[in-house]
Amino acid sequence: MMIIMLMIIAQTTLCHAQYHIPSYLNPKDFSSIKKYLNDSIDCLDPIEGIYNAQMSRDFQYISRNGLGHKFYHDGGSGSYSFRCAIYRNTENSYRIALESFDSDLKIVNSKISHIGETPIYNFELEYPPKFLKEKSIVGDYYFYSNKFLSSSSRAAIESQVVVNFDVNIKNKCLVKGDNSKSEGYDVDIILQDNYSLIKEYPTSSMYDSKTVKQEKSLWTGTGFAFSNGYIVTNHHVINEAKAISIKGVNGDLNNGYTAEVVATDKTNDIAVLKINDTRFDGFGTIPYSISTRMADVGEEVFVLGYPLTQALGNEIKLTNGIISSRTGYQGDIATYQISAPVQPGNSGGPMFDSKGNVIGIVVAGVPGAENVGYAIKTSYLKILNESAGLDIKLPTNNTLSTLSLSEKVKLVKNFVYYIECSK
Repeated sequence: MMIIMLMIIAQTTLCHAQYHIPSYLNPKDFSSIKKYLNDSIDCLDPIEGIYNAQMSRDFQYISRNGLGHKFYHDGGSGSYSFRCAIYRNTENSYRIALESFDSDLKIVNSKISHIGETPIYNFELEYPPKFLKEKSIVGDYYFYSNKFLSSSSRAAIESQVVVNFDVNIKNKCLVKGDNSKSEGYDVDIILQDNYSLIKEYPTSSMYDSKTVKQEKSLWTGTGFAFSNGYIVTNHHVINEAKAISIKGVNGDLNNGYTAEVVATDKTNDIAVLKINDTRFDGFGTIPYSISTRMADVGEEVFVLGYPLTQALGNEIKLTNGIISSRTGYQGDIATYQISAPVQPGNSGGPMFDSKGNVIGIVVAGVPGAENVGYAIKTSYLKILNESAGLDIKLPTNNTLSTLSLSEKVKLVKNFVYYIECSK
């Protein structure tokens, strides 16, 4: 049987709990920053890197005379190109280093930090006030400011390599003419900067290599109780795994139980696992039956599993739909096509009919296609059970048939498990 998409989730490689700035890292030496980025590729935050940057600036000021009248002035605009680097400064914050920038416009201090667990960052920037003392803006008048211009703005990473953000600064200054007898007046300085940063290092291929490395080292899927201590999942979920951990037993997602593979059907993508952990003391009474009957087109079904846990969390997820076809991809007779959405991590999970009988094993979704998934017919699980000599009696005691969907889920979720595999 052709597998449409392996439902695995790459987990982030664990880094040191406490971050220490490398002794060789020098913000004024981009070669040292590049070395840090290369040495730390497995632990880098997405914001870190060396960027080619563009900045456009619009400058306005509002003056007030002694009578309180406002006068709006256009201070002009400009654009600047430069290279910058964003690197980790502490465990949870980052800074900008500038390789080249107009000395009157440069950032003199910075702090960048995550906003919660989102891909959004808060930028706190400080600019020197030196350029406020130049004559070029208003002829023979000077701007006087005795403090740094500071600004806080937010930026979202649009992709692994692009960051765009705006900075708006408003600062009060005192303006006086060259002639000491000239009267001064208050001015509001307004700067509007737009930054566009395109990452040049690390390269996309380096991130691709990092992702492949992580995908090969740790991945996840879903399984469900077959008999006491035995769990059904997909073959591709446990394929090449050297260690398998089962979480969610009796609702406990914090502790995992070790398991071993006891039977596989690679052709139909089914595997049976057995918990071999001395701490394991049983699943309890399985509340559903596993039915090998052929379902009809149009029957309502629902799916439980642990998809996209990095983004969605590890709480069990429910989707529902109907049997769209009694054959799967390219007419495959071993699978159903279903409209219940399935995503990476759902693989190996149970598909229930409206009565709460397991009638399929989720195997795949189609990337880019909404509401198209596939589930292996449980008759092939029965064949594997018999041919592998397991002789496990399929659960037949269904206590769910008269319950509402939400009540079914409450009873069933402790028998649907989160499977972690690693090499």
